[in-house]
Amino acid sequence: MKQQLLVVGPIILLLTVGLSGCLSDPLNVEREKFVGSWRYCGGDSEFSGFICNSDKTGTWNGSFIRWDIEKDKFVVSGKTTLSYGYTFDGENDFLLVLNLYGSKRDYYFVREA
Repeated sequence: MKQQLLVVGPIILLLTVGLSGCLSDPLNVEREKFVGSWRYCGGDSEFSGFICNSDKTGTWNGSFIRWDIEKDKFVVSGKTTLSYGYTFDGENDFLLVLNLYGSKRDYYFVREA
């Protein structure tokens, strides 16, 4: 009985550790990329920047927002709800490009230190 426990125990441990990554939500990985302060780096715009907190709250041009990632879109809810397509460019997600769904204009943001 003791030998069976010595064989079965490590197998269960290896399976538990090996499969633990399968249970993580892939959207959480995307959400983590947004956490932080972002400054608009374009010309004239209605944007100055935004902050995303890890609890999916933040500020957008100084106004309180809730944000999330839904179906590959960055969704910002405040007075209105807007959905942006997004891409990250550069090392460590240095540059974020937002595109209002259906718009031909891109908005460029850089992560602040």
